Amino acid sequence: MPEVINVIIEISENSQNKYEYSEKFNVLKLDRVLGSHLRYPANYGFVPRAWSRDD
Repeated sequence: MPEVINVIIEISENSQNKYEYSEKFNVLKLDRVLGSHLRYPANYGFVPRAWSRDD
């Protein structure tokens, strides 16, 4: 088991911004912003190359 794993965080804890990964452009782009009093409660993301495609 590796000691370090690279991850992509699409939503940071206590943030109002949600980013979405764009495979086409290989970047994170802003997807939405929550209302002023709302915050995301935890980090959310994925491990690159850990998903499979239906080809």
